[in-house]
Amino acid sequence: MNFLFQILAAIALLVVVAEASPTYVGVKRMTNADRMKRGLGPAPPVFKRVVPGRRSNLPTRAFVAKRGSPSPSAVPPAPTKHIGRIEVRNTTGFTYGFVQNTVSGPSGVTLNSTIDPLAVSFSTSQGSSGPFDITATNATFSAPLTLGGVGNASLAADSASAVVFNSTAATSPSAAFVSGATGESAIWTLDGRTAQISANWINADKSKPTTFIGLDTVNNVILLTGNITLYNQAASSPLTEVKFFLASPPFQ
Repeated sequence: MNFLFQILAAIALLVVVAEASPTYVGVKRMTNADRMKRGLGPAPPVFKRVVPGRRSNLPTRAFVAKRGSPSPSAVPPAPTKHIGRIEVRNTTGFTYGFVQNTVSGPSGVTLNSTIDPLAVSFSTSQGSSGPFDITATNATFSAPLTLGGVGNASLAADSASAVVFNSTAATSPSAAFVSGATGESAIWTLDGRTAQISANWINADKSKPTTFIGLDTVNNVILLTGNITLYNQAASSPLTEVKFFLASPPFQ
């Protein structure tokens, strides 16, 4: 008899534990209707977990970040302004001097100390090498002050044609040569690692030949061409291939 009583008491205890611990894994929580059928009172309310210091009716930070209004568009960084002089070197690194500043224009180099160098400025956007305009800032020649190729020739790898490097009216970046224009200005790109400035002439048919810079050392004139060898075969004064580099202050 006592043994049977102990078994019943143990069963009753398990039921009480199950009733009091509805969140245990494997134990199904009774509804209030089930409890009433068994003569039990309603189950105590179950509250959702609330982090101390936070009101339960406020959205979480993650929810606000996910469902909030979209972030405003990022403001693009301001262009980088470059100032200095244009140094002229041959392909072996020998320096002829700087692009000159004379009343007749910049088409030449400072071969001797009596010719002043031209000061220039231009701007590049972040992540972009160009094309852009180069503007003279201390010019002794009259406007226009933007530098480029002057002429209407179509440059090509199989042609001896050339245009003169000089001041010219400003043109749009990446635009083809327009009939009636004096030349093209926004043809320059910058290698941010080496500071080399390259020319990129665009013909009227929108073709983009590889553009070489040549120095006529006899006449002290700078030209742009698609083939220096072919130009030299046709010209009385040959060109020496040169490259432009931005020389930034301070200067010696």
